[in-house]
Amino acid sequence: MAVYAVTYDLHKPGQDYEKLHEQLKSYRNYSKRFESFWLIDASQSASEIRDDLKKVVDENDTVFVIEVKKHWAGLNLADGMVNWLRHDNRSF
Repeated sequence: MAVYAVTYDLHKPGQDYEKLHEQLKSYRNYSKRFESFWLIDASQSASEIRDDLKKVVDENDTVFVIEVKKHWAGLNLADGMVNWLRHDNRSF
């Protein structure tokens, strides 16, 4: 289990985000606090998550998945995001 940051750019004008958002919501626990930036707590590896997301985006879209460690820093983050990261159930 690990916490991952997932960010993406869908390049086609008028791109439908619904399939991507549904895939991200399918993970055990998630937090969406920015337009195209999600945090997910998942049992899969970063490459497995990338491969799952690859199924619901176009081939020219950009997806980046990176593991988040317990020691993080932010500026002007919403309380909800901070609380999500600090929750005792996080898989750091």
